[in-house]
This record gives sequence, C-alpha cells and structure tokens, in this order.
Amino acid sequence: MIEKMKSCYIPEIHIGINLKNEIIKVFEEKPDIVANQDSIKIIRGFIEDSLIENQAIYLAKDFDSIRLKNFIHSKAKSIVAMGGGAAIDIVKYISFLTKKRLIVIPTILSTNAFATSKICSKEIATKGSIEAKIPDKVIISLEIIKKADKRFNIAGAGDILSIYTANYDWKLYDNEKPEEFDEDNYNETIANVSLSLLNSLEKNARQIKEHTYEGLESLAQLLILSGYITSMYGNGRPESGSEHLFANSIELNFNNKFLHGELVALGTLIMSYLQNQDVSYIMDIINIIGLPRSLTEIGLTFEEIIDALIKAKDMKKNRYTILHKLNLSRSEFENIIKELIKKNIIME
Repeated sequence: MIEKMKSCYIPEIHIGINLKNEIIKVFEEKPDIVANQDSIKIIRGFIEDSLIENQAIYLAKDFDSIRLKNFIHSKAKSIVAMGGGAAIDIVKYISFLTKKRLIVIPTILSTNAFATSKICSKEIATKGSIEAKIPDKVIISLEIIKKADKRFNIAGAGDILSIYTANYDWKLYDNEKPEEFDEDNYNETIANVSLSLLNSLEKNARQIKEHTYEGLESLAQLLILSGYITSMYGNGRPESGSEHLFANSIELNFNNKFLHGELVALGTLIMSYLQNQDVSYIMDIINIIGLPRSLTEIGLTFEEIIDALIKAKDMKKNRYTILHKLNLSRSEFENIIKELIKKNIIME
C-alpha cells in the first residue's frame, strides 16, 4: 500500500553540461575531499588547481577507521566525494557519522551509489549493505563523465536491469511468506514505477551504448530515480534481489577490482534463468548496451562464480529470493552455469 512509503529527502541535483561554475562553488567552500587518483586528475583538468590545493585530500584506497578522526576534527563544514562507488560509499559513511554536509561529484556511472543511503563497501560493511547518508548535493557533469572509459559508464545499466529479477523475488516473497522472513508485502505502486525505469532503459539502450551526452544523461537520471525509489520505499527491495546478493558476494569475498554494474548485470542473467523468466529480454538489452557476458572479460573464473553463488543467499538478512527457495548445492550450481555457457547466455 502506498501509505507504507516513507518520506524521502531529495537532494539538490545538477545533471548536464556547463556545470563548471557549480563545481567551483563547491571547492570555494574549502571542503575535505575523498577521491581516487584518476578523479583527482580529471577535476584538476576541469577547474583551476588553486581551488583544490592546500585542501585535505584523502585517497579512497587508503581509508581506514583511524582516518575518521581527521574528519571529526576537521574545521571543514562539508565533505566531497569524487569518483565511483567505492569513494562515494566511504564518504556517505563518514558524513553519516560526522553529520557533515555531503556533496558528490561522480566521475563514472558504474553504480547508483550517489543516489542511495545504503553502502556496500568491503572496507566498512563486512556483510551485505548498511545504512549511511544520502548525499545533500549531487553534481553530474556530463563532460566529466564522458571522459571516462565507456565501459565504466555503461556498467551502471546493471543497477537498472536488476529491477527485472528483484521484482520477481519480491513477488516470490509475497506469495510464499516464509516464516523466518519478515518483510513488507509486495507494493504494486512502487514496483510499477521501478519497472517503468527498466522500460526506459530499454528505449535508451542504443544512445547509452553510443556514449552520447543524451545517453549518459538518461542513464544518470535512471540511476538517480532508482536510488530515490528505494529511499522512498525504505529499503532496496524494489531494485535489489538475488542478483545483488550475488554481486555483493563477489565484491565482499574476492580481492579483484570489479565493476558493480557488470556483476549485477551478470547476476540478472543468471537469476532470471533460475526464476524461469524470459532471459532473452535481459540478454537483448545487455547486448545492445554492450555490457559483457564473458566471465573472463568481467574478471571472474568459473570457480569464483560457484563460490559466490553458494554464499550469496547469506549476504543479507531478511531478503527472501529465488536462491533461498531453490537452496541449490554446489554441484547443482555448477551444472546450471555450464548449461548457461552451453546456451551462450554467458561465456567463459
């Protein structure tokens, strides 16, 4: 029922080109900065060096709990996150603890992390996702985004594709109501809004593949909307199901650097097959956009896929999915992945 939705804080959002002045205003406030090396280079090439020199810049890869003291004692009133999901998740956590204003300047669109309050960072969340803070301001400069490797941006489509399998899992819970799980009932209003994002992704798939400003803007808008739908609902159920449990299992159990959206897209293929849904629908969108279906290209081995599938259902408490219903063994998962490879749904 619609009354179960909670009020949702909507941040200040800027998406487009010619946003240099908005970014300059942010750095004129002398914020603390968390970024990765690549994003620092991109921003330095976009605004004057004088705006960020002599400011505290922390590299996301060096984050640890001791550094939290630096932000607590800093006189800066705001914290800026620049980069992808890893940097953004870390700053959402820091801002949540310090109560400081949070500004996010994504440099890639590989995930909807900039639009949600949840984080799934290996450095912080040891299992599943935890609550943090939704950004106060988001600036998505399409000129900055377009500088990134195309692969890093189109990966974000995975966080929209996931609605396909997440919606099935949500309905599955609503139909079966297993006693050990206590979730909200299926909300048709929220589900329909989420599914409309999937339809929009399908319509804009070719522009996203071509990496045009129009395609990148449509993807950014879809990622923002998907994040706000989950915030409005109160949790990630509308767009996060078995496919995200699978992606989280890989992210938290293996040291390789993966693109979150690529893992989710792969998970959506596998789970839609387990759900006996129309896999060709998702595969067609993936092929049009240009997302990889090859394990090697994504950076995974056959054994890692199987290990991730075995551990996936334990990634999040109180999230019933097809993985829980089927409760498959290692040998059963091995046979299914071999079958998917044989049918060319995924590739080695």
